[in-house]
Amino acid sequence: YGLDPYSSYLTAEQVRDFQAKKQNTLAGIGAEFSQVSGYLYVISVIKGSPAEKSGLKSGDVIEYIEAKATRDISLYDARQLLLGNADSKIKLRVLRQAVKPQTIEVARGTYKIPEAESKVEEGKIGVIKVHSLEGGEAADIRNQVQQLTKQGVQKIVLDLRGVSAGTMDEAVAVANI
Repeated sequence: YGLDPYSSYLTAEQVRDFQAKKQNTLAGIGAEFSQVSGYLYVISVIKGSPAEKSGLKSGDVIEYIEAKATRDISLYDARQLLLGNADSKIKLRVLRQAVKPQTIEVARGTYKIPEAESKVEEGKIGVIKVHSLEGGEAADIRNQVQQLTKQGVQKIVLDLRGVSAGTMDEAVAVANI
């Protein structure tokens, strides 16, 4: 038995480092990644983030982070390379379908993950678009469900496409709603 191709094990030291960096002041670029054919692949770009402002798009393949090739790099190591001091810049070599390879410079910074958005579709169907499963998201989604219910919604679609950030506990809390 093993992990799927999109997962990897972390050492105890990597877990401690990951949790410490999550709490400190290092800034990121505001994009979520996976791996496709051994390369770093952009799943989603957070609205208003440095990544969006620099022109990075969902579906882009990151070939290099600075001079470091991303072929077969772990997602953990890629994340560590992307973190840095706020306003420091990082160069990404980007492969995009039907476009020449390009280098995009991204200024690391802070950004806010948008709250869940809801709307009512025909047939009394509510749609809640979720952008993250970070702490506190379940409470926001619970509020969205209550608002939709007050509007007479009888069915709810939870749109989780592009969501890869968050914790297992928050994902369980959302699922339990």
